Amino acid sequence: MYDPLWAAITYVSAFILLYVNVIYVALIIRFHKLLSWTPVELSDKELPTISVIVPAYNESENIKYTIESILASDYPRKKLEVIVVDDGSTDDTYEHAKKFEKLGVRVFKKANGGAADAKNYGAFKSKGQLITTLDSDTRIDPQALRRLAAYFAEPEVAAVSAAVRVYSPKKIIEKIQSIEYDVILLLRRMIMGVESVYVTPGGLSMFRREPFMKVGGFNKDSVTEDQEIAINLQKKGYKIRASLEAFSYTIVPDTISSLLKQRTRWLRGGIWNRIFHKDLYTARSGDFLFFGMMFDFVFSIPLVIFGLSLIRSVIYNGQWIERLGYIEMLSLSIDPLVLASLVVTIAGIPWVIFMTNTLRSRAGEKKIGFNDLVPLFLFIFVYGYIWVFVWIMTIFQELKGGGYQWSTR
Repeated sequence: MYDPLWAAITYVSAFILLYVNVIYVALIIRFHKLLSWTPVELSDKELPTISVIVPAYNESENIKYTIESILASDYPRKKLEVIVVDDGSTDDTYEHAKKFEKLGVRVFKKANGGAADAKNYGAFKSKGQLITTLDSDTRIDPQALRRLAAYFAEPEVAAVSAAVRVYSPKKIIEKIQSIEYDVILLLRRMIMGVESVYVTPGGLSMFRREPFMKVGGFNKDSVTEDQEIAINLQKKGYKIRASLEAFSYTIVPDTISSLLKQRTRWLRGGIWNRIFHKDLYTARSGDFLFFGMMFDFVFSIPLVIFGLSLIRSVIYNGQWIERLGYIEMLSLSIDPLVLASLVVTIAGIPWVIFMTNTLRSRAGEKKIGFNDLVPLFLFIFVYGYIWVFVWIMTIFQELKGGGYQWSTR
């Protein structure tokens, strides 16, 4: 059944997807030199004091490894303060963390108030010139803190996001996310070229104390406080940098249901952050508005439209599929612009491999091999359509008035 309106929507979506792919490639070409750029590391004497805040809720299985990775850092111990904030856990997270007090770790326990509240609690009790936040299911490389601190030699820099990667991916779904995380890191470095880094991930980020306090720390009412504070800092005129050499490794969802739950939270938070900061929708916002505030939405909406179009096609054309067969039906359904968008996506495969290998090379890991082909192609051609279900779940959550839940995964 042919529907002119839906055909027009699909046509526009294909054009948007085509346009976004071209913009991605243009960004990489324009700012490719940023891939190899790193700030000059500071000597022990030059390094500022830092406080690492670890908010935790029911992470008894992981908190030990997180703290140990911080203590194994090559950052001068006299300039490093470690604070763990147990946010009303119902397991023995607090007891596990307390064991590290003899090594100088400060451990606090407070009533449950959410990740943002726990981070602020630790930050306001900290003393370091730089405030670092780290999820309690994440481990950092020994050089990560030193490499992040080097970015603050530039006075205008208020925050730096680390190169957060997937810890020990084994399942297909984890390997797909591993590719996704590496691609995101490269794109984040690219949009740094137009001063549009709009997230400081909980997996490891560092802040200059004065700007952090000036914006009031993390917004406790935000579902994605790590994005909201980055937007807030940029509104105040501060700069945010994206590191490609300060590595941290986080545990990611290992089931479809947990992945959908995480991404629904991300999308809900992203929508509300844009509503809350609607004053950014002015001409003076420039690059930050377009790349930081709109790009991910512009990219995900066509994928949702295409996904719904496929479902709709099966429903309305079921009888033709039975008569003609799937291949013939598919050939009759492909619009020239949709086909062009598909061709651009296929042409993007080398870019995805290049970006993934860039991160793997820097981290001293093997480059993409034969065993990575399945997750690679699933990521490029299938994974994006998960946003169809994420949008549906997000709308459902909002309609039923879904509240905030403590979660890193």
